[in-house]
Amino acid sequence: MSEIKAGPTLVTEESTPESAQRKGVFRQNITDLVYVLHVNQKQAAQMIGVQYKWLWRMAKKGISRIDDRNLPNLQKVAAYFEVPSTDEFWREGLICWLLASQEACPFVEKFKPNLEETYLRESAKLASVKNQLMEAIGNHPDIVLRIRSSPQTSKSPAMTVEEKLAALVDLGTYDKLKESYDAQRASIHEAYEREFSDDKTRKTATG
Repeated sequence: MSEIKAGPTLVTEESTPESAQRKGVFRQNITDLVYVLHVNQKQAAQMIGVQYKWLWRMAKKGISRIDDRNLPNLQKVAAYFEVPSTDEFWREGLICWLLASQEACPFVEKFKPNLEETYLRESAKLASVKNQLMEAIGNHPDIVLRIRSSPQTSKSPAMTVEEKLAALVDLGTYDKLKESYDAQRASIHEAYEREFSDDKTRKTATG
């Protein structure tokens, strides 16, 4: 196992836009790493060797920087997932980098069966979203006009999932809410595609 480099030990958390952005990146990276294991958070915490409440808090709230309390657990997470440095938890798209970077080869070697399963799940998920979207639009082309002409009241029948989805698509709300999610999931899917589709060999490091 490679040596884990600890980032700078800092104590205070600042309420700034930069801090919020870093927390978001951290949360996403921790969530993506746990997702690769295909277990729940309690099981993941046991496998990594950290307390469940701590892991839950990291995935739910995130942190913007390292402090003395979190450093030991962050080092355990880094060691378990073969992340070269605790600083990398604030790298945007950490999973993509781990799949593409030569420096992160130990991660792929250790979790290759998990990553292959994740690739299949991500492929199915993307196809499922597209299929549901197209089916909803095809089945309910006039749903938005109906909603606008007859606003929902307490006595109105509940809309189906397909109707809600079609309405959101037509109004543009769905696209706006889904855009950032799709960008993140698509980049991860592309990384899985490079690594596992058709048993292609790994590409050279990209940074």
